[in-house]
Amino acid sequence: MADRLHSILDGDRDAKSRILTVPGISMFLMLTIIGSNILFLGRLSISAILILCITCEIGLRWFMMKSGCSIQIPEWEFSNDDYWVLAIAVTGTFALMAPHLLFREPLGIDWIGFASIAEAYASIGTATMVGPTDGGWLYPPAVPGTAAALMVITGIESHRAISLLGHLGIALLCAGLAGIMGRNRASGAMLVAIVLGAGIFAKSLDSGHPTILSLLPLIPLLMLVLKPREKRNELWLLIAFFSIASAFTIHPTGGIYAVLLLLADQVHESVFKTKEIQVLFGWTIAIGFGWIIVNEILNGLVTGPITAEYGWQGGSHLLRWNMPLLLVALWGFKRGYQSMEARTLMAWFILLWLSSFIHLLNGLEGSTFLTVNALILYSMAMHGFHIPLACLAAFAISPNPNGWFQRPDTMEIAPLPNPISPQILHTCFAIGGVLLLFTLAWFGSLANHPELWARTEGDAELQSSLDLPEGSIVYVENRPWGHVIGIEAGIQRTAHPHVGITLVEESIQNMVHNSIVWDDADRIAELGVTHAISSPRGEIGFHLAESNHWSIDQEIDGSRLWSFHSEPTTESTLSHTIHPINSISCNDGCEWRLSPWTNLYPWRTTTVVEERAFLTNGGVDEVIEIAESFNSDLAQITVVLEANPGVIITLEVDVGGNSSTVRQTMEGRLTTVTTTAEITGNETLSVRIRADTTEGVWLNPQGISGRGDRIIDSNGAWIHWIEVQEELT
Repeated sequence: MADRLHSILDGDRDAKSRILTVPGISMFLMLTIIGSNILFLGRLSISAILILCITCEIGLRWFMMKSGCSIQIPEWEFSNDDYWVLAIAVTGTFALMAPHLLFREPLGIDWIGFASIAEAYASIGTATMVGPTDGGWLYPPAVPGTAAALMVITGIESHRAISLLGHLGIALLCAGLAGIMGRNRASGAMLVAIVLGAGIFAKSLDSGHPTILSLLPLIPLLMLVLKPREKRNELWLLIAFFSIASAFTIHPTGGIYAVLLLLADQVHESVFKTKEIQVLFGWTIAIGFGWIIVNEILNGLVTGPITAEYGWQGGSHLLRWNMPLLLVALWGFKRGYQSMEARTLMAWFILLWLSSFIHLLNGLEGSTFLTVNALILYSMAMHGFHIPLACLAAFAISPNPNGWFQRPDTMEIAPLPNPISPQILHTCFAIGGVLLLFTLAWFGSLANHPELWARTEGDAELQSSLDLPEGSIVYVENRPWGHVIGIEAGIQRTAHPHVGITLVEESIQNMVHNSIVWDDADRIAELGVTHAISSPRGEIGFHLAESNHWSIDQEIDGSRLWSFHSEPTTESTLSHTIHPINSISCNDGCEWRLSPWTNLYPWRTTTVVEERAFLTNGGVDEVIEIAESFNSDLAQITVVLEANPGVIITLEVDVGGNSSTVRQTMEGRLTTVTTTAEITGNETLSVRIRADTTEGVWLNPQGISGRGDRIIDSNGAWIHWIEVQEELT
């Protein structure tokens, strides 16, 4: 099916273009078919997807027959340059797939919401929340639906399905763009130009996969608009509207970009060819009314003022993510400004830039239309300008590209002026190869920094191993690390991720949370909660530890499953106190830093501060008062920390002259170091923590995105807190 569509779009295609472009079109069609299936039926159905695939294949064949089209099979002939382009495209694909292959889970936090929706589709067929929460998600169904289909067919986990789609999708997008520019003899230049900007790659690495995948429909749309209308297939307008509709089923961001690209095509047609400005006004009004109608449908679902979470996207953020690319793109436009392609691409870029002005209306109330658009385009500097600028930049560094030029009676393809030496492109390839090696090495280094992941490995292992009685209701923190991924559908949880438009009619989450904070056992029992899960990333474990109504059932590296007891038991009444590290306890080689995650999600209900002790080769010395409720002579002292692999942590505990020392080598995950001590007759104990680390620096992606406190970071150990637990004797 994808090959037939590609043949319609490019009747003069060659083998290289076919290889580069058809996989991206295939993925775009797969997302469209599955998303459309869910929209039409209201649920995921594998059999219905197969029927729709067959129907689409038959329908496309019928359209081709009616329009007199036939599939064009190009000769399998390649030049030396073609071989190089294909080799680089394959290498780039493996590089873009590296995060999926190297990381246990995606970076960022958005994937948690996508995985939750995918699990809902896979288990019950709809985007409905499971548990005491009565609600669901209103989110474009293509990506989570396709991930769910992969889960059902292959049995892979939800987060792996989302990661596979996202990283494969961006690789096929880049290859498809190179295939498009092959018509202008700029495939290799496109592969170089696309890496001059960081935006779409940063968005993908931060798990913004639906946004990036919604750019796939731009492949067929660019193939259409970068060709004169008189040279297009008579089905071009139908394919254009199909591509736009497809983009909206994946993510509305791509839909907006596709609409503006089609409008840019009309700008070129009306301004530079027919001079019929009234037609352009007609297109603009039609698009505007259509978008207003869509937004009015959402009226009531989206309320509040216009928000600009990251500020104006057309200013410093545009330069931040696209500065080198922008400079080369301007050079490319200067070189080919008389060609149809350069004018259309520049018109598209300008329309995108004008749309970013919506963020300057931050705080304005009363317009659902503007509020929805602002939410959709909140981070457009990362992904909105990348593709038009890269296409323009390809004209700058391609040795001898061609383009369509307006002649008195017709459009004619001709070389762009001022050819450049091929050595410039070859040098760019060499530099790109070196950068690629550095990037792969960087990806490998990130796997050694557990602080980058919202869910700890203990969280993931605990959640996947849950085996609870039927009818259990589990309290989870309403934070990225609290949401449960990969458990059986029958296990009910109190909270679900907020992604897209989250429709919640009834929820007990806040009532349960407040009851735990205030230790209101009667209210917890009334709400039917039987268990709770705490993560060392979160704060709820502090309250559960202080209560006499909760006991630990299971623990993996600080991640805990707790059981609720309406009446205190021997286990639940054991003294368990958690002591935050004091800033004055930091010695030489110890730095007081904002925690990567509490910095984003402040802890409001505990006395634990947002800062943490970060050890390079220093230490922490704490004196801890033993709780009055302590009735045993034996205490378990636990330090919760995370560090790079190979870091050696030494824990020394001294109680009245009796000392205990433990040395443990870290494995690159958030974990605990534990020892025991006799405290008979003593009111305090001294804890000394030392870290022996390998000196080194690394590039912190959280600093690049603005979530972290620095870009160039050091290796070391994060000390979160110290726990003192009473042991039965």
